[in-house]
Amino acid sequence: MKILFTLTSIKVKNDNYLISAKNLAKEIISKTNHDVLISTNQVDFFSDIKSNRCTVRDNIIKNIKLTHGPEFNYNLKHHAFKNIDEKYDFIVYLDCDIKMLSWSEESEDFFITTMKNFDFGADRLSCKLLNEVQELKKEKRCLFKHKIINHDILTKYSMEDDIMESLLPSEHFLILKNDPIKIKKFQQKWEEMDYHLQGKNCSSCSWGDGFEIGIAARYAGYHKTINLNSGYWNGKLGLQFNGNKI
Repeated sequence: MKILFTLTSIKVKNDNYLISAKNLAKEIISKTNHDVLISTNQVDFFSDIKSNRCTVRDNIIKNIKLTHGPEFNYNLKHHAFKNIDEKYDFIVYLDCDIKMLSWSEESEDFFITTMKNFDFGADRLSCKLLNEVQELKKEKRCLFKHKIINHDILTKYSMEDDIMESLLPSEHFLILKNDPIKIKKFQQKWEEMDYHLQGKNCSSCSWGDGFEIGIAARYAGYHKTINLNSGYWNGKLGLQFNGNKI
């Protein structure tokens, strides 16, 4: 079984995202036998960890908004899923401020015994696009109101469209089975949605990229889902949210 840990780290106003990504990459390399793929606009920053197990590439689309308002444009993380080698069984995406505290036989066993039955694993998969749209229509609290509006969801899709079954995860931690066709469709749909937001001036356009992740996953055919709460990502996989936050 081969796992690829994939990260996106882009320099904007400072090196914080780069430093966090380097720390996480070092932890993955030292604690596991798996490979790391870093997509960045600052390849030289990672020259000291680049190796046969750590690939560093500049595949970031040029002439795009790296920020929405004052914050990093999180929707650019789709670059992490471009041109994935077919030799890997699973792709694990991690936000760079996550820290890998440990990696054990139980971590390996999780992929062999549990993830083999699923193709899409993430936290907060109880959040469904259909329910979010219904809440918005009722003028009730809606976590992704800004995304529904800025992506024109109400005009693009009917309530019966399959895309309404999209599950909108926490965006920090994601596992996908490496189906080459599905991965390509997933990345391209996310990129298409980011391209749409590139023309928006809303300061909140970046926040909540789980929205794009969930819709892109549904579009690509990732329907066998497992909700991975802290018992999985912290207990079994040894991951700590914000552990490498600078």
